[in-house]
Amino acid sequence: MFKTVITLKDNLDDTTLSNMKKIADKHFDTRIDKLENVSSDKYVLIYQSDKESGYGATLDGNCTLYLEEEFRNNVKSWTWQDTDEDDVEDVLVELAIPVIRPRKIV
Repeated sequence: MFKTVITLKDNLDDTTLSNMKKIADKHFDTRIDKLENVSSDKYVLIYQSDKESGYGATLDGNCTLYLEEEFRNNVKSWTWQDTDEDDVEDVLVELAIPVIRPRKIV
């Protein structure tokens, strides 16, 4: 199973929570698959899939959602889990690593 778990900050008002959920839902409705939030906790968003397309859908959703600064600023924690339950990545740490571009050779 591929799973993304996002915990929003617990000091958010209901309007902000609703906006954050809408933003996340938009990003997990990918060209690969549409993932639904299956969490019953109002501060936790869980997008998961047992299908093979779940890998691409969670990866695409995480990468595009990360670019939403307004969303990122309201996140307490954000993890992505591969099929191995022990393989859990901290999305905020992994996507914050800068990509080093090669220098131009003149």
